[in-house]
Amino acid sequence: MIVRCIYNDVKYVPEKQREYAITQDADDGLDITVGKHYIVYATKQTPQGLWYFVHTDRRNPDTLWWMPAALYEVVQKRLPDGWKERTEEDETLIAYPSLHNWEVENDILDGEKAALQAYMTETAADPTSPSLDDLNKYNTEFNKQQREQKYEHNKELARERGYEWPKNPEDKAIN
Repeated sequence: MIVRCIYNDVKYVPEKQREYAITQDADDGLDITVGKHYIVYATKQTPQGLWYFVHTDRRNPDTLWWMPAALYEVVQKRLPDGWKERTEEDETLIAYPSLHNWEVENDILDGEKAALQAYMTETAADPTSPSLDDLNKYNTEFNKQQREQKYEHNKELARERGYEWPKNPEDKAIN
């Protein structure tokens, strides 16, 4: 499953999930980027709502986090064949079997590299799981839009300061 971020502010998180959504900055921003696509590595339905297990952008990007599904729209909805459902008390987890062990889940959330590596190996072994190549195809357009926006912003700044600016983005590298 691949999702696209549509919100990165805690005000868009349903009230029941807010106390669990980790804010990343003083403005209640979350460490995900609007318009960017993310691979979902598991889903969890709890009394608080639906969650996706995803990477974030900057704060501990080497682990996975449970993020409220309300922050995303699904762009590729096929679930990997290897995912299995586990319902326990008031929670339903759909993931690869190793994540059904709460200790593995907690180790991943705590940043234990061995636990994450084992889960990512399980993910990579399933040919029906989205790959980083799949994700990159979705994010290519996003990256192009980001470069164009940055180019237009820099062009406007140059004009305000009286500088001449190239006529198209190919004339000058955009960093």
